[in-house]
Amino acid sequence: MKAKKILSLVLAMMLVFALAAPAMAYTPNNSAYRQVAIASAPTIPANSTVYLSIVSNEVSGSHIGRYDLPISISTADQYDVADILVLAHAQYPALTFYYDSDTVLTGASQRLYGVKDTTVSTTQIFGPNEPEYDKIGWMFRIDNQFPLLNSADWPSNYNEDTKGPIGATIEQAYVEAGQHIFLYFAGAQTETNATHYVKISNFAHTSGSKTVTFQLFDCYCWYDTEANDFYWHIEPYDEELASSSFTATLNGTAVSLSYYSGCFHIYNKSITANQNYTLVINPQYHSIQSTISPYTSYSAPSYTGTGCTFIG
Repeated sequence: MKAKKILSLVLAMMLVFALAAPAMAYTPNNSAYRQVAIASAPTIPANSTVYLSIVSNEVSGSHIGRYDLPISISTADQYDVADILVLAHAQYPALTFYYDSDTVLTGASQRLYGVKDTTVSTTQIFGPNEPEYDKIGWMFRIDNQFPLLNSADWPSNYNEDTKGPIGATIEQAYVEAGQHIFLYFAGAQTETNATHYVKISNFAHTSGSKTVTFQLFDCYCWYDTEANDFYWHIEPYDEELASSSFTATLNGTAVSLSYYSGCFHIYNKSITANQNYTLVINPQYHSIQSTISPYTSYSAPSYTGTGCTFIG
């Protein structure tokens, strides 16, 4: 992690800059956490691993969906999300991360514009499209939570109570060994249209059995553009999802989900001991525009979907 400073160029979905006094702290709920000061960020030991998941917007019926990619850390150092994305490109060359429409992201970048995955499209960069750029774009979570800046790293006289919580950019959010980064495309234009982030909880299976069970929870964030000068609301995980509209795959094969007794069930899929599995809960999309040349459609997630890997 390089020397840090607060800049005006930020990940649009994560920060709102303003001047106010006196400085006060927002109290995080269960979908956010407070970082320690960046100057005191922990070091990741050599030969460690962090994990990266990516869910993009949908363009012309295609989207990126990658889950729990292991990213190897060979050298002990401080690492932020931008550093991990650079390593991800090196270790998974099909993935390229962009600072803007023409510039590849570096470890010094403060924002993410778009992502290309050549296993999905050799030409498409999945990113925001005008005129939605200011309230729609890439966001991230670490271990299912938003990292909020420590007050030591706020802009001068920033007041979280009146201006809203202030999140870390990709160059400010440090990562620790074993953590999971979830990079996802999101809308936050209004509370009604905000993208819901989905996480898996209470996952369970038994080797040799034919049943997998889990729960799904969601939360979302949105900008109050009308009454409160772009106050950024971070809603908590407070309701379990029980919708029958979710679809899923297990190791790439579609599986049926049944919900009862407080959790989702996957039946009649033998879980072989010591075999690797990837469970994917597919994202759900809503159309933003349908006439963006040369695309046939352009959609943002209503629900991000999610995924996890496990060993039978």
